[in-house]
Amino acid sequence: MEAALAVFTERPYADVTLADIAAAADVTVESLRGRFATKQELYLAAVEAAAAALVAATRIDPALEPLDRLERGLEAFLDHALAHRAAYIALMRDAVGADERVRAAVDETRERLRERIFVNLCADSRTERMRTKLRGWIANVEAATLDWLEQGGGDRKSFLGAARRSLLLAKDGTHLINPIGVP
Repeated sequence: MEAALAVFTERPYADVTLADIAAAADVTVESLRGRFATKQELYLAAVEAAAAALVAATRIDPALEPLDRLERGLEAFLDHALAHRAAYIALMRDAVGADERVRAAVDETRERLRERIFVNLCADSRTERMRTKLRGWIANVEAATLDWLEQGGGDRKSFLGAARRSLLLAKDGTHLINPIGVP
């Protein structure tokens, strides 16, 4: 999966062949075809593996206080995105809309992260409205992370502080795009 992700990250999907991935993984094309009938199946498996790695990397000790879990979760998310910078950018820029199954895998990951936030911070307000707010917040953090990575990083502490504040604002019923606080 690491070799497949690396190859898919280096070049556009359409330019990648199973032979390219086999060479990068130091296996035969036949061995890949034995596990994956198509390049798309291999790509989906690589995306699912990357998603599972992100979920695992952002698993935080439940014994911590809710705000500490939030801080650590955001740090782990940003660290993971930074460690897998090229793959994160390629997936978020090019791949999410390319295939319904890929979109579903990414959406499932978002849902798992959103559920963690519910459990860790918003358990007292598990409403459809809060679910919608958290979806918006996650999309905001993804877009901001993409921009942050593409701009070469920058002040990590400020980035994390802004992400934390925006979630707390959303949780408490205020929107950044609604600065006067009208619900």
